[in-house]
Order: sequence, then structure tokens, then C-alpha cells
Amino acid sequence: MLFFVYQEGDMDDKTIAIASMLATVRSAELSYWTLIASICSSFATLFIAFMALNTWRSQERVKLKINFKMAVAKYLEVLIYLPPVMSGKGELSSRYNKHDLINSLVLCKTAWSMTEGVFNGTAIENDWNIILDNHAEYLKGSIDSRVIYEACERISSSKILGVIFIR
Repeated sequence: MLFFVYQEGDMDDKTIAIASMLATVRSAELSYWTLIASICSSFATLFIAFMALNTWRSQERVKLKINFKMAVAKYLEVLIYLPPVMSGKGELSSRYNKHDLINSLVLCKTAWSMTEGVFNGTAIENDWNIILDNHAEYLKGSIDSRVIYEACERISSSKILGVIFIR
């Protein structure tokens, strides 16, 4: 960078024009680097926003998985207090609280629908289908609750929480 040292009376038109031109060039250089810094800052902001969105999405998936697992645990808790084979007799069936089991299954179905396919193709999906397929049969007294119990146990004991790395 050139600086002009001048004394009174040394400034003529050419010197003023050159000094003005150099100041304009310096201003253009600073504007260029300001533009580069703004672009880099924009990309850094986009990257951080993208990472935050992915972290949030992962956290929401974990919450949905936990909600489903809790609903299955509640279903299992109700199932434990019912007899191994449900009696089809009206008197005995009124003694057992089938409504709690049905309500628990509704909560499980709601939690399952909220997962939106997170468990597709997994053992948890297979166990969930076992529960769904055998629930009505158990209430009719056609099957033992052991099949449903084991499927619930596998879901309850499965590890659905992955490690989330924040970089």
C-alpha cells in the first residue's frame, strides 16, 4: 500500500487523483474480503442449522420410541394381572378387567402410529404384530397369554436408544 506524504502546496491534480484512485482500490479490496467473509459465515450458519435440525430429528425419534416402549410396558403390566387363559364365561370375564387391557392396546396402537415406520423391518415390528394378531384371540380365550407376554417382554427389554453424537 502506498501512502503519500505531502506538505502544504505539494498537492496538485495528479497527486489527488492518484491518492483517490488508491483509496478506491483499497476500498474495493476490503469490500471483496467482506463479501468472502459473509459467504463463509452464511455457509457456517447453514451447516450449524442443518446439524441442529438433524439432532432435533434424532431426539424426536428417540421420544417416539420411548413412548411406544412405555405403552407396551403398560400393556404388559395389565396383562400380568389377567389370567393366563381368559374365560369366555360372562361372570368370570366381568371380574377380570378386560377394559384396561383394551385401553392399553389402544395406547400402544396410538404410540405405534406416531412412530411412522421407525421400526419397519425390525424384531420390534415382528413382536408388535404378534401382540396385535393374538390380542383378540386371548380375549376370546382361544390362546394362552404367554405368547403375548413374551412379545411384550422382548419389546420391553430391547435396546431402542442409540447413541447420539453431537459434533
